[in-house]
Formats: sequence, C-alpha cells, structure tokens
Amino acid sequence: MEQEGVKCRQKEVDSSGIVYTSCAETLYLSLNYHRGGSSTTHPKSIWEISRPDECHVFCTAESESWADQNGDLWAVARDGEPHYGTRRERMAFFDAPVNQSDPWHGFPVGGRRGLPLRRTPPDAVVQRWWESKRISYTTYNRILTRRM
Repeated sequence: MEQEGVKCRQKEVDSSGIVYTSCAETLYLSLNYHRGGSSTTHPKSIWEISRPDECHVFCTAESESWADQNGDLWAVARDGEPHYGTRRERMAFFDAPVNQSDPWHGFPVGGRRGLPLRRTPPDAVVQRWWESKRISYTTYNRILTRRM
C-alpha cells in the first residue's frame, strides 16, 4: 500500500495509540480507539489495514491535498486495492487538528456496509480521483450520489 517516496516513521507510543511522523513531517496519531471493539454504546469505524498503512493513506491524502473547505483530508482506496475498514469502507476521513500542535488522526468511512456518513468528500476531490484513474466511473458516481 505504501507509495514510492511516501514514508511514515513511528515516533512514539502513548496510551491513546501510536504517533507517526508523516512524509510531510506532520504528526499523525493512529488511535487505539479505531483499532478494535470497545465498551462504548456508539458504533465506530475500525481500521482493517495495518497502522503503518493507515499513516501511508494519510500521507497520500496530505501530499495530494485532498482537502475539504474545513481543511480536513479525504482518501479513497484505488479500485482493486484492499478496503480500509472492517465494514469494507474504501474511503478515509482525517480530521484536521484544532490545535496546531495536536496530531492528525483519521478513520475509515463509506462503503455500503459502513456507518452512515455525516459528511462526504468534496465533489472536486472526487472528480480528481476519477480523472487520475484512481477510481472507476461507477465508484465516482456512487460517491457523488452518496451511495458509497
């Protein structure tokens, strides 16, 4: 899953997860919260890919500037690549930190079996995914019509 030249480096482990330094030297936190079941009553997305791959997905979104108007980042698995989440989610959302010193973090979103999306990637980003042949027209259409 790692792209050429896209490298994440593990920085430290703390009680909330593993902190990485991204390819752009940004701090990224792979949260334990999105790695397995918990006792919370609210369902959550669970990453199925490895922690380093999770950071690589973030690096790709960061380097490609797949951002929305709030500065949050989005990613999508190429057609044929493994899905990101345990509910077959093929997209990921990375919430921009409130404080500049805080690390980024993210979770898988979308997919027909995934949890309902509260927000969706900007149409312009989805258009770039399709134009770069990252996704098929069918996937493009499903995202734009909110069926993914």
